[in-house]
Amino acid sequence: MTISSLVHTTSLSLAYFSFFLACSAATYAAGSADRSAESIATTLCAACHGPHLTGGSGPNLLDERWNHGGQDADIAHSIAQGCPASGMPAFGPILSSNEQKSLVGYLRQQQRAFAAGEIPLPPPPPEDPIDSELHRFRIETIATGLDMPWGMVFLPDGRLLLTERVGRLRILTIGGALEEPITGTPKTYVRQDGGMLDIALHPDYAKNGWIYLAYCEEGSTRDTSMTVVVRGRIRNGAWVDQQELFRADPKYYMADGSHFGCRLLFDKQKNLLFTIGDRGLPDEAQNLASPLGKILRITDDGRIPSDNPFAGRADVYPSVWS
Repeated sequence: MTISSLVHTTSLSLAYFSFFLACSAATYAAGSADRSAESIATTLCAACHGPHLTGGSGPNLLDERWNHGGQDADIAHSIAQGCPASGMPAFGPILSSNEQKSLVGYLRQQQRAFAAGEIPLPPPPPEDPIDSELHRFRIETIATGLDMPWGMVFLPDGRLLLTERVGRLRILTIGGALEEPITGTPKTYVRQDGGMLDIALHPDYAKNGWIYLAYCEEGSTRDTSMTVVVRGRIRNGAWVDQQELFRADPKYYMADGSHFGCRLLFDKQKNLLFTIGDRGLPDEAQNLASPLGKILRITDDGRIPSDNPFAGRADVYPSVWS
């Protein structure tokens, strides 16, 4: 993945997959005939891996570079059990054993076609300028080899500080070199939509060096998680001086792996605005006592601004802005 266009791409929601799994399971229970491998790939694989399986929000399935083993048994296991850490659901409940086996065979067939040049890679960004409704612009690839870049901010010296959702904080030099990951960053819970998220500099960064970071952490109950916001500094390639600014009550740590947020923005008063996703519970956005599905606002050191719209109300989550 490149950062030629840092557009945040999310996986399909768990709600969709739950509905799809339930419907499909009912269909198989009624004795549905096995579908062709091609139709399965089009229905289940293309959304993430592209129409030709050569890459989209998910990796290329045809280039023989497997993240979880490249033997037939490994691929069959990934299809059946999924890869929760990367957001791939388990398709075992909705695919018969024959369908899973035929899908492995179809992938092998498509790999051979790809190796023979019969299936092309996705086209690179156009080199010519593009005219939009208001502006003319050109797309340039400035770095490759990144794993799901999520947030970015320019440092005063022109270098680019960016997050990879898999839990890394990186610096891209002015010359385009990608430095080794910053050490000492918070342990990140990476699953489906979760991981290391947005990053921002304090408005007075040149004086105080504060860097603001949002990430997902696992709760005290296994496989529950929630968004956390901290600030820290980078010194000699290490993340130091970390201070916690937002951590929700344990009751908001959900087993659902979707909709964590989180974008960071400073207002003119140098207060921090940040978003928290609804965590798969859309009605919570209308519950003022909950942080879920909200824009929250805190001071640069994590306190509640006195001019927040609901400040002082015991029935409202303290940092709710909107």
